[in-house]
Amino acid sequence: MQIGIFDREKIPLTMRYQVLLARRDHNYQTYSVASIIAFTISVIYVLQQVFVPGDVPLPWIGAAYIAIFSSLAAVSALFFLALHWSHERIPLRFEALLVQGYSFLVVALTTSLTNIDLVYSKEYTGMFAGLIATCVVLSGPPMIYTALASVSLLIFSMGFFVFAPVQDVNAFLPGLVNAAVSAAIGGIIQGGRTHNEVLKLHLQDLNRELREYSFRDPLTGTRNRRFLMEYLEQHRLFELRHEMGLCIVILDIDHFKRVNDTLGHPVGDVVLKDLASVSQGCLRDSDLLARYGGEEFIAVLPKTAIDDAVAVAERLRTGIEYHTFAGVPWNITASFGVAEMRKDESVESLISRADIALYWSKKDGRNRVSRAGEHGATSESYS
Repeated sequence: MQIGIFDREKIPLTMRYQVLLARRDHNYQTYSVASIIAFTISVIYVLQQVFVPGDVPLPWIGAAYIAIFSSLAAVSALFFLALHWSHERIPLRFEALLVQGYSFLVVALTTSLTNIDLVYSKEYTGMFAGLIATCVVLSGPPMIYTALASVSLLIFSMGFFVFAPVQDVNAFLPGLVNAAVSAAIGGIIQGGRTHNEVLKLHLQDLNRELREYSFRDPLTGTRNRRFLMEYLEQHRLFELRHEMGLCIVILDIDHFKRVNDTLGHPVGDVVLKDLASVSQGCLRDSDLLARYGGEEFIAVLPKTAIDDAVAVAERLRTGIEYHTFAGVPWNITASFGVAEMRKDESVESLISRADIALYWSKKDGRNRVSRAGEHGATSESYS
């Protein structure tokens, strides 16, 4: 994606939009202040010239000053209003063009001031201040600074050869140097801004990857216990506010120790990965599957009543039972415990009740589904 006609930067495509967003936000902040400053200075100067006229050699020069500063004040005021109205309302491209257009107008007006100044003095303040300030404040593609300097130099050249003595070539050199230096300063500063923005985005990507890695089980690819507990806590708070229903299904592979002892741990790892894949295929996109520990997994079912959660558990049970696990010459089955979150219940209590239901599934013969409270409350352990 490109912004403006001068954009030829080599920014990674995956980061280009974020860099353009950063430029837009930078320009919004800096130009909001810069336009107010330009408006204030222009109004003060106009009022000063109206009520306390300065000493200028020709009357038209004073009128020209007032016209230029009045134009700068009007342009700055209109730009400030347009910038605040358009920010985040119009496409990036057009907001960038709005800022760039204002920059060109400021450079044109401030350079014109220098042209008037050169009629009776060697004063380059207008051109220097306008061009350098614009190149420093503006965040844009590299060529925009060359374009600003070129416009300023073109207007300065036209005014110089119209108003200044043609033979006084030395008076032209400061304007030429200012244009070159301003373009270079703008390009260098923007290069640093872009470099820093790309580095920041790289760091954000790395942080996201690290966070994602810290919340995933490396073997099965499911979420891990740490993520599960945080996720359940967030949904517990949501459930307290909205009462949408929240259930969990805890499953444990039956006789998993036999797989490891008989066929080896590599086959056991394959079983865990296949089971996670089969289970994920039986769940909705809005459901969460996490490895709770060892051969235990927990499925979190938001906005689900207990009867529907039991049906999901049955679907998981049959999906696992009839799946052929690579390297295992017998059917792999799992036992399930289902619980629905109660009002003001903690996450630990919810998991404990589901775990008790799982115990009864094991006790009743395995490869079955039990719901919390179905067999009474007990905290006996099972193997």
